[in-house]
Amino acid sequence: IHSVEIFFQTYVRATRVKIVLHPLLALLLYSNGIMASERIEKDITKVRSHPNMIRL
Repeated sequence: IHSVEIFFQTYVRATRVKIVLHPLLALLLYSNGIMASERIEKDITKVRSHPNMIRL
């Protein structure tokens, strides 16, 4: 019973942390994702214009 109690407490704590972090993390990933997708698009155009590369 004791180990289950400890597990439950840590689970609840972790869940609380997740609930707090999730929106912040989502926002961070979203802003990074926009920047990354722009970069990826640039890289893809570079790769596509490169004559030796197989067309994507």
